[in-house]
Order: sequence, then structure tokens, then C-alpha cells
Amino acid sequence: MDELIITAVCDCLTTWPANPYMPARGETEPLAEQFIAAFEAGASILHHHGVVHHDSDTGRPRIDIGGWERMNDILRERAKGAIMQYGIAGLTPEDKRTLMRDQRPEMMSTHTEPHDTHFAPDASGHRIDIYTTYSRDWLLEVARDSIEYGTKIEAECFTTGAYWTIDFLVEEQLLPEPHYGTIFLGWPGGTWTPPTQDALHYMVHNRPKGMHWNLSVMDPVAQWQLIPLAIEMGGHIRVGWEDNPYLPNGEIARHNAQFVEIVVKIAESLGRPIASPERAREILGLSTPAAVPA
Repeated sequence: MDELIITAVCDCLTTWPANPYMPARGETEPLAEQFIAAFEAGASILHHHGVVHHDSDTGRPRIDIGGWERMNDILRERAKGAIMQYGIAGLTPEDKRTLMRDQRPEMMSTHTEPHDTHFAPDASGHRIDIYTTYSRDWLLEVARDSIEYGTKIEAECFTTGAYWTIDFLVEEQLLPEPHYGTIFLGWPGGTWTPPTQDALHYMVHNRPKGMHWNLSVMDPVAQWQLIPLAIEMGGHIRVGWEDNPYLPNGEIARHNAQFVEIVVKIAESLGRPIASPERAREILGLSTPAAVPA
């Protein structure tokens, strides 16, 4: 069993906007501090969104090149060795190409199935529905660009339909090994899969052959019940405000490093070592960070 790779996801302005500790939109430095502390606590992958803007009518993300660049520069300077994983899987192929070409993240999140999420977590009136439908031609385009620019696809897997697409890209020789996918449980919306042990076993046992898998759970109670099981099953773990801002005791975490520290302790109690960034790169088949073109 490989060492445990921990991914930190610190931006919850879309998913849990009432979190009182989340920096305001556009405050790059305070949010970067959250990622840096999570990295120092044991996270190898930093999944960030740059600066997120969403169309008020469609919910689709709008790219802010400068915001992505600012966050990327801070993290590469102050969290040296961390793996940069660009999030917002629903960006258009054109936006993904721009980011991969100009900023060279090691990883890029990509939907591999029709996507439907509904975020209305509290009584504040916040509600956002996000729908993404990728044609296979779009996916082929993204996969070709990822190979050209040396960026590994992180396949977001909300249902087993994503697995069919992964196998399709493999058959097209556009998804180099080792493959890496995140299993999403408990994310509300039309691509919801329940956050249960049965669902986790089903998603893991039916995954594409040889796929390294990571677990994300958007449920304040079930997340902490499923993380030990996922660690024992050989999976990797994603934690942070974006997925669930609540600690096991029900309090909102002031710092994302708290989540990472808890996962480290759980892994230690189960006898599974934590992967260093260098070891995580070996497991995932990543090279050292690519130089950003001048």
C-alpha cells in the first residue's frame, strides 16, 4: 500500500460561504496562508481555484488569469515542493488550455461525466447550482492539451459514469499512467452519490484498473466516519473548508491545517505513513514543477 497523499482544499466561498474564517473573495494572501499551513501540516497537494468568480445566472466559473497567477506564485515560493492542482473542473477547454500553457500546474481537475451540484448549506439564502456537460470532443481536447503541457488530469468521479470516460481516454491513448481520480460522496445535486460505506466500496471496487483514488466527502458527520475506512482501503484523502468546514466535534475549524493534522493522526494510528511531496510525485508519476514560460 502506498503512503497516504493528503490534498488540501481551502476555498469554500461557493460551497460553505457562511464560514466566518474564510477570507473575502480576492484576498489572495490570507487564503494562501491557509494553504501554506496545510502544506506544513502534511498535505502534499494544494487544490486551489485562483480567484473564483461565477456567472450569477448560470453558476459557471469565470476565469481570472491574474488571480490564478498570484496564488500560484505565492504557493510555489512559500510552500516549496507542494504539488499545484488547479481546481474548478468545469472550466472550458479554452480556459484550461490557457492555464496549462501559461502557468504549468502539475495537475488539473476535470469533469469526466455530466455534472450537477447544488450548494445551499445554510439559512443565509445562499444558493448556487452548477451544471457542466462536456462533449467527448471537449474531453479529448483537454486530454491532448494536458499531454502537451505536462499537466496530469485529476478525474473528478461523482458517479461510475466517470469511469467509462476514463477507460475511453485510456483507449484513445490520451490518459498516461498512472491514472488519478477523486471519488466524491455526499455532494448535493443531480450527480450525488451517498456518503456511506456501501457507496465507497462500490465506487472503489468498480474503478478503472490501476486508478489511484482520492476521497472527498461533503458531509460534516460522514466525512470523519469514512476517512479511516478509505485510508485502510488504500485510498488518499482530500480535506479542507471546501468539502467540510466542520471538525469532528462539530465546531468550524479556524485553520485548514487542523483537518490535515487530524488525518495524519488517523493514518498514524492505522500504521500508514504520510507521503512527502517528493514521494507523492513518484506515486502519481509527476515530474518536478515545470518552468513557467517567460
